[in-house]
Amino acid sequence: MKREGLVIDQWVWFASNPLPRIKAHTFHITDRGRRELEFLQSLGEPPKTCPLGYCILKCLKDAYPATAGQIAKMCDKDRGHVRRVLTGLENHGLVRRYATCTRTRWNSETITNLWEIAKVGEAVLDAGPVASVRAIRRRDRSRLKF
Repeated sequence: MKREGLVIDQWVWFASNPLPRIKAHTFHITDRGRRELEFLQSLGEPPKTCPLGYCILKCLKDAYPATAGQIAKMCDKDRGHVRRVLTGLENHGLVRRYATCTRTRWNSETITNLWEIAKVGEAVLDAGPVASVRAIRRRDRSRLKF
């Protein structure tokens, strides 16, 4: 902080006259440091992160059907990791996958997996991030309650 000019340091005498003179090192905040401190205090608490599965459900509710690559860009995560989480969400019945065939420029077919949110996924999304983790970890998938 001293290097950035937010505080300055000074040497002061620590003890009173009858005792031997002892030097102490003190720090004082500068005006620039005070402005930086006020700015940091105005921000409040840092935002809490939510699980990736919940972020995926939010992205799918806003824009569906979407591919894993599009969802990864929206969540700013790795595409392979998003694909693995999507497979887990599909196994729990929170999202559905549709496979579509498209023809490329060179007359070859490619399979595109499109994902959309299911009714249970919408209920989990409305319940919040804690309920999404609880629903994914639940072993009995037939009775999902929120």
